Amino acid sequence: MRSTQEPAPCFPDSPFTIRHVPSSIRNSQSAIRNSQSAIRNLPGSLSLAELLTGEVRALGYAVTAHPLTPMLDWAAGNGYTHAGDLSAKAGEPARVWGQVITYKRIPTKKTKEAMAFVTLEDPTGLTELVFFPKAYARFGSLITSGRPLVAEGKVESDRGGLTLTVGHAWAVRGVVVPKPVEEKLAGEGAA
Repeated sequence: MRSTQEPAPCFPDSPFTIRHVPSSIRNSQSAIRNSQSAIRNLPGSLSLAELLTGEVRALGYAVTAHPLTPMLDWAAGNGYTHAGDLSAKAGEPARVWGQVITYKRIPTKKTKEAMAFVTLEDPTGLTELVFFPKAYARFGSLITSGRPLVAEGKVESDRGGLTLTVGHAWAVRGVVVPKPVEEKLAGEGAA
């Protein structure tokens, strides 16, 4: 094995050097550069939605942007409130939208009926939802549907945080975001 000094391939100006780069790595780096060049020279370009869909299919997650970014204009056009704008709606009714990223199902203290705390994510931030027993009984199955969710209710400010108490909810049709939903069991972490 010969020892050569060459800059780290990803960081050409790096003070670190690699003593030996196997030919298989040199060849794969060359192939990557060639394929990147070929992709840039493809006729036409992909829309953001197409790019994100391809990333999610290939990698299991989106790299370029939040997977719901292409829906921002759609949501605003339908009067849905983005998470980043929710503070302006404190004390008022609102419709929020996003992807469920975690939820915690618990029994109520008095009746032991199921209810849930849900975290909804859109490209602008997070929204905390509360599904009390009646709302949970009607709409609880939507939490794990894998589809973006729209929830309608009253925005409440409590202990410095905002929550939306859900009155109605529905799934956005035709869109599935393959992002795992994590259920926290009662007694795990904070609500």
